[in-house]
Amino acid sequence: MKKNLIILMLLLSVGKAFAVEEVWFRTDADATGFYLWFGAKGACPLTGWTLAHDMIYYPQTNAFEIEIGPLFSLGSLDILPMFGIWANVNSGETEYLMPQLYFYYTKNNFYFESWNIFSYGSAAPTDGEKFFYGRHFVKFSGILEWMSFGPQAEFVYDFDEQLEENLTSVALGGRISFPYGEGNSFDVFAGPDIKNDNGITMRLTFVRYFQ
Repeated sequence: MKKNLIILMLLLSVGKAFAVEEVWFRTDADATGFYLWFGAKGACPLTGWTLAHDMIYYPQTNAFEIEIGPLFSLGSLDILPMFGIWANVNSGETEYLMPQLYFYYTKNNFYFESWNIFSYGSAAPTDGEKFFYGRHFVKFSGILEWMSFGPQAEFVYDFDEQLEENLTSVALGGRISFPYGEGNSFDVFAGPDIKNDNGITMRLTFVRYFQ
């Protein structure tokens, strides 16, 4: 319990150690339920780097995720390595350690985003669990002023050696994004999960940016 609190306090304290330049709020809804995001980015006075920091709350399980990392910009490409934890509020346990890597690329009417998240079980209920989650999508704009769209793929790879098939989920589909007033966006993803009898995976996402 003490170790979990130390990890949490370190992440929160680092998150407070930079000058916030942009804040955002996000909510997602999919088959697992809905969850709330709170995030920010800004300059770290100690290193001069831009840091990104966010917290995600999952009401269904009373758990939260918190992560932080430096944002590197190389022209049109942003690279964001992060380290996070998944904590269960009911038990007080840090159930997963979560190194992560994100890529964001914007060029004219083209946008690409890539999520790469590794979760490692770090408490008694999850000890030894290891799995990787990937989410990758492209969006094209300019054809219609009020909409951008493109393909999306996401998958889960479970490292459990007892499984016959470690690739447990592969959802392939399309993503549509709508501007929803100044500073807002609304996205819809839908597509079949080809590893699970082509059951439909769907997610609704609303994001609000505050400058």
